[in-house]
Amino acid sequence: MRSVQAEDYGYIANFWSDGTHQIRGYAASGRFFSDMKEAADTESLVSDRLNMYIYRVPEELYDFKADPDGLVTIIDLPEYQ
Repeated sequence: MRSVQAEDYGYIANFWSDGTHQIRGYAASGRFFSDMKEAADTESLVSDRLNMYIYRVPEELYDFKADPDGLVTIIDLPEYQ
């Protein structure tokens, strides 16, 4: 995983992402991650966000001016191709 941020935009390349492999490491083993997994059983928004975090997509692009938390990737929008 690598990222570049310039001014209002952030780009992330997830080289390992193939829809099968899951992210591993400290962030996926802490208390917060466990709580998210538990909440995902009953909260669809948490489930969607957790799945996006676990499996990622090959590339992400965020407009931090419009989306400061980086919740919606704009990588597939034609105007950013």
